[in-house]
Amino acid sequence: ATSNNYSPVSHEFEEPLAAIVMGEKYEAPVRPAPARLSLPALERLVGRYQFGPDYWAPNGTWEIVALGDAPALVTGGAAVAMLPLSPSEFLNRSFGGRVVFEPDETGQVKGLLYRAFGRDFRATKLP
Repeated sequence: ATSNNYSPVSHEFEEPLAAIVMGEKYEAPVRPAPARLSLPALERLVGRYQFGPDYWAPNGTWEIVALGDAPALVTGGAAVAMLPLSPSEFLNRSFGGRVVFEPDETGQVKGLLYRAFGRDFRATKLP
């Protein structure tokens, strides 16, 4: 790891940094331009989501709340805003990785896809 802090967001920079040090070709990480969400779009994301047995904490849940104009993941009693990359994709600043909210055929959010450390985890939005 490139850091001794808890946040693994820095892992997105490990491979390019190693390539720079080794004098190899690398692809620079993209610096995202934050997207803005409307209040109705933000409200569609809010809720509890349950992962399957393949998640690190089997069948674990996430709670997504609105924090200002961004969705936030509640962990350990604290809400940490996610960085909007698009109206449906966010950078998870708590644990690293990308969160993509998935709509159903009516446009309502049915779940999310969490992409982190080369793995994909799906969670279903609970009623």
